[in-house]
This record gives sequence, C-alpha cells and structure tokens, in this order.
Amino acid sequence: MAAKKPAAPELIKTYRAPAPDLRTREELAEILRVDGRYVERLIAKNKITHVKIGRKCLFVMDDIKSFIDSHRVWAEPSYLLDLPEF
Repeated sequence: MAAKKPAAPELIKTYRAPAPDLRTREELAEILRVDGRYVERLIAKNKITHVKIGRKCLFVMDDIKSFIDSHRVWAEPSYLLDLPEF
C-alpha cells in the first residue's frame, strides 16, 4: 500500500494595502511639461510634497494632482467683463 501524501499547506491570504502611485523626478518633469531643473528648484524650496528615501525623491500622484490644482488660474466670468466702470 502506498503512503498517503501529506496535505498541502493552506495558503495564508494576507491583505496588503495598495501601493501608492509613485513617480520619479523625470516623470514629474514630463507630467508638468517642465525642465528637470524646475523640478529640482521645487524640491529644494519644498514647494511640492515629496517622499525622500535616501537620495531618491519620489512623488505620489495624488500630491502631483493637488499641486497642479493649487496652481490653477481661473478666468473671470464674461459677464463681469462687460460692466461699465464707475
């Protein structure tokens, strides 16, 4: 009679939070459509939120979107442009 195989160990399922969508300096420059030196100035002056790991600076996509939204310039409503000055 053949020996029974041991039961396969059950896999333990663990929950992992989704990793943040991180971007590099070069990717940030491409997203903002600016020069890499401008990104370096933003980092040096702490004008953009970033994650620093060793020498590497990474940017969370949600922070990039917030940065873009904070620099949005809204146009004046056209009905205000037609008012006579007093």
